[in-house]
Order: sequence, then C-alpha cells, then structure tokens
Amino acid sequence: MLRGSGAEDGLKNMLKKILKQLALKKLLKKKNKQEQPLGQGQELSRDFEKNVELFKKILGKNRDFVQYEFVFGTHEKIRAALFYFEGLVYREYINEFILKPLMFQSHHFSSGELRRGKSIAHLRERLISIGGTEVVSKVDDILNNCLCGDTILLVDGYAEALALNTKGWKTRGVEEPKTEALVRGAREGFTESIGINMALLRRRIRHFEFTIEEMQIGAKTRTKVCIAYLKGVVNTGVLEEVRKRLGRIKTDAILESGYLEQFIEDAPFSIFPTVANSERPDTVAAKVLEGRVAIITDGTPMVLTVPLLGKIVSLVYLAYFWHLGSIVLRDFGDFYLAIVYPETPLVVIILLLALLCASAVRNGLEVLGRCSVFLVPIAVFFIIFDSLLLIEKIELSNLLPVLDVPWKDLLKVSHGVATFPFGEAVIFLMVMAFSNNQRQVRKTMFGAMFTAGVLLSWLAARNTGVLGSIVCIQAYPSFLVIRYINLGEIFTRLEIVVAAVLLSLGFIKITVFYYGTVLGLAQLMRLRSYLPLVLPVGAMMVFLGACVFQSNVENINFSFNIYPYYSLPFEIGLPLLSLLVAVIRGVPKPNQGEQSDHRNNGPNRPKPGKVANSKTENGKRGANTG
Repeated sequence: MLRGSGAEDGLKNMLKKILKQLALKKLLKKKNKQEQPLGQGQELSRDFEKNVELFKKILGKNRDFVQYEFVFGTHEKIRAALFYFEGLVYREYINEFILKPLMFQSHHFSSGELRRGKSIAHLRERLISIGGTEVVSKVDDILNNCLCGDTILLVDGYAEALALNTKGWKTRGVEEPKTEALVRGAREGFTESIGINMALLRRRIRHFEFTIEEMQIGAKTRTKVCIAYLKGVVNTGVLEEVRKRLGRIKTDAILESGYLEQFIEDAPFSIFPTVANSERPDTVAAKVLEGRVAIITDGTPMVLTVPLLGKIVSLVYLAYFWHLGSIVLRDFGDFYLAIVYPETPLVVIILLLALLCASAVRNGLEVLGRCSVFLVPIAVFFIIFDSLLLIEKIELSNLLPVLDVPWKDLLKVSHGVATFPFGEAVIFLMVMAFSNNQRQVRKTMFGAMFTAGVLLSWLAARNTGVLGSIVCIQAYPSFLVIRYINLGEIFTRLEIVVAAVLLSLGFIKITVFYYGTVLGLAQLMRLRSYLPLVLPVGAMMVFLGACVFQSNVENINFSFNIYPYYSLPFEIGLPLLSLLVAVIRGVPKPNQGEQSDHRNNGPNRPKPGKVANSKTENGKRGANTG
C-alpha cells in the first residue's frame, strides 16, 4: 500500500509540472500577442474612420504629430486626412502643392472623375503637383515614410494612401571640415543630411555609371545608409561583400557611421584601420574613382570608404623600399670610406651617390634599363676575367670538406642568402605589371635569378679557394682576393676593378629602390608625376643612411643577424598572402590589368614597359658580393 501511494503522489506531481508548463506557454503566447506593435503587418481598409482611428492610436500621443482632416470636391464632399510630423516637413509644400490643389482646384472635376479608378494614384496624376510621391497600402510602410519626413494623405473609400515627399528640416550648411583643413583644395565638407552628401558626390562624378544604392539599417532608428560606387571600376567581389555585411547587421540603432564601421571591419583588434573615413567630398570621390566603395550614413558627416588594407600594405612596402635603399647607400658608403676614401666624410660619399641615383630616377625607368643593359654585362665580364686570372691561386683543399656543418647552421646560411640578395627582387613587382609582355618578364626574371645564383656561388667558391678559412673574417673578401692577381708584373693592383664593378651594381640597385619608392608615393598621393618627390625622398634616404648605424660593425651585424628575419614579412609573407587573396577572389583578366595600368600612367610618368629584360640582372647587394 505504501508503495502504491508513493507512485500515485509521484504521478500527481508530474502532472502538475506538465500543467504548469502548458499554462506558462499559453501565458507567454498571450503576452507576445499583447506586446506585438499595433498595426504591424496590417493593411489599410476602405473604412476612412477606421484608418484614421488606427493612426491616432499609434501616433496620437506624440506632441509633434499633426493630423489635419478636411473635405474636397464640389458636388460630393470627399473626406481626407493628412498626417505628418512637425519639424520634418516644409509646411509651404503642404499648403501650396497638396491642400491648395485639393481644396480649390478640385471643383474643375466632377465627383465621378475624382472617384474614377480603383487606385488613389489618379489623384496624384490630376491634382497633386508635387514630385516624389508613392502609393502605399501597408501600415508599416506608411509609418516608415511618415517618420522619414513624408506627408501621408488618406482619402475616404480607398484602401491606399499617398506618401508625399515634403521632407524639409533645418540642417547645417556646407562648410569646410575642421578635421581635414587644407591649404589648397575645395572648402566643402559633408553635412548631416544624406541628400546633400549624395549631391556633393554627384557633382564631382558626373558619369552615368556612378551608382548610389539605398537601404535602411536599424530596427528602431531605420537609418538610411547608401553605398556609392562606379560601375566598371569597382571590384565586384568587394561590392558584394559590402552588401552582404551591411545586409546581415541586426541591431536596434545606427546613429553614426562608427556603428557601421564596428560591424563591417575585418579585424576589430588590428592596430591598422581597415575602414577609412573622411568628411571631404573630393577625398571620397577620388577613392570611388579608384574603385572603392563609399558608405554614406544619414545623420553624420563622416563617410566610410572600403577597402583600406591595400593602401596600408602599400605604405608598409614603400617604407621597406625606402629603408632598404638607405641601407644599401650606407653599405657602399662604408665600403668606399674603408677602402678607397678613408679621409672623406661618410655623408659626402652617400650624398654624391644619392645625387647620381636621383639623376637616373628623374630620367625614368627606361634610362635605368638602358644603363643596366650597358653596365651589367661589363660587370659580369670583369667577374669572369678576374676569376680566370685567379684560377692558379685556387686551392681545392680549401673547399673541403663539403657540407661538413650542422644542418641548423646550413639552414641559417641558406635562409640568409634567400632573403639577401634574392628576396630583395620583390621590388621588381612594382614595375612588372607595366610590361607589355608578361611571359617575357617571367622568363627574364627566372633567368636573371639563375644567373645571379651561379655568379654568387662561383664568387663564394673562388674566394674560399684562394683565401681559405680567413674568408670568414673578411668584410670584403672579393677586394682582398683581387690583390693576389699578378700577371708578369703587368696586371697587378686591380682593386679598382672591384670598386668600379661594385659602384655600377650599387648604382643600379639603389636607383631601383629609389624609383619604386617615389613611384609608389606618387600613386598613393594621386600625383600626376613623381618628379616633385625625387629630391625630398632622396634627402630622407641620405639622412637615414648616414644615421642608421653608428659603425660598419653594427651594419654587418644587422645584415647577417637581423635582416634575414626583418625582411621575411616583405619578401615572403605579404606576397604569399596577396597571392592567396587573389586566388580566392579571382585573378583579374590580363586585358583588364593592362587597361588599368595604362589608366594609371600619368602624362609625365615614364612608361616602364620594355625594360624588363635587363632590370632583374642587378638584384644583388654589391658591397657584399664576396
């Protein structure tokens, strides 16, 4: 009996819990129905009184809500009502273009003509002389239009309403943005009105392919957001990604463009910004013309532009090219100071070499290519000639044993050689795209790298065979090896040959980095010519080259212990990442690339098209050839 009573009590408790849960669910459903906003999902009816009463219940408690009921027509009085919010409309528009035609001009039409048609649209066509009207029937749409500044017209007998464009409120005038003041340029800045901002962009880009799309974001604020782009120039993948990210934003409020930036940026915790912003219409227009997408938010003068990461990567690379060019200047300055001109100030040597390179940069890449065609074969000839004279001095025993080093040391040395000098050939990516024959560029690139590898391997073997183990403690082993040449007391003291070869190769290498830096800066600054940047960039390279190291020993330590790791992101990391992104998004077609390259060529910018055959021969740091 006890067991039976216990089972009954357990069953009763279980039934009570089930009933409680069912009652709770019913209560929640009832509560959700009660909390559902009034009018949501409903449509207008033909009952005029019912429609007016509905809007009174929804908006009637607002102090700035205005409801005006009137009648129009002569033979038959037709009831109508206007709804709008004070401060969001121009009253002159309502009085002049809506009320006046309906109340004073409707007597020209009979009741049958006014009632003709099943849609309220015929009233817009016959009486209302205001543009930008829309026929709406859903209560949600009517409320949205009214809250955005439209005036709503309800007419007895119609299950539709007219949303009349009477938007008008006080806005700040177009002023110069205080955060981006310029000495020279336009004095206009964006305002808090999205319509004015769109007009400022449209005035600057008068092209039929300039497109502005509109959407609303924010469940409560329903903020207008526009994306502006130029068809045929914008990357379609980027455009679709912008639409996708904006479309999936689920939030109650968007009060400023910073809200959107937090939702759409790629890396919120990155130290580099991935979304740019500006208050200047000319700045945003220039970015749109470059193929970017502008995001305009109602209520803020800050306009976003995406993407930004490409410019950041470009700036990082330009800083690397400028820094590396300064280091190579210092390399040759230390060499000539230690070997040739020991009494000359270091800054004088660096300055003279920089002026020589600046002259070549000002004359363009074609001049540099012609110089390479002339200087590189001469350098290769003297390398082979000196090596033939030193064959009898080479001791093969100095080369043994081969590879008798720990794998760790072998990998370290191989990594150092891969980054310097071969990895530095990444600079040629700056000019490879300008070539008219991409296949020839690839062949030339690989051929030059192979030739340079063979020459450097031979020089290392030759110097080791002549000097033996002391080659490891020499800063300039090739210069010391040349002193061993003595052919009948006629060919002696040929160190000047090494100095001349290093000078020619160093001139080519520094000029390539110099040219890449000024060309990239000119493109980022949207200059028509890079010539104004030649002397400023050269002066900064001279300054950095003279101050970057305190001594030659510190320079050598940086080159062999720090530089192989410092250069990895620029020579391997970022190129591989760019290739991966290009493969994922789809590599552009060659004809598109050629067209964009021709567009980027300014009138004063040299066309580096047919110099690819000689430009890669100099991808080696001359001062450390040995």
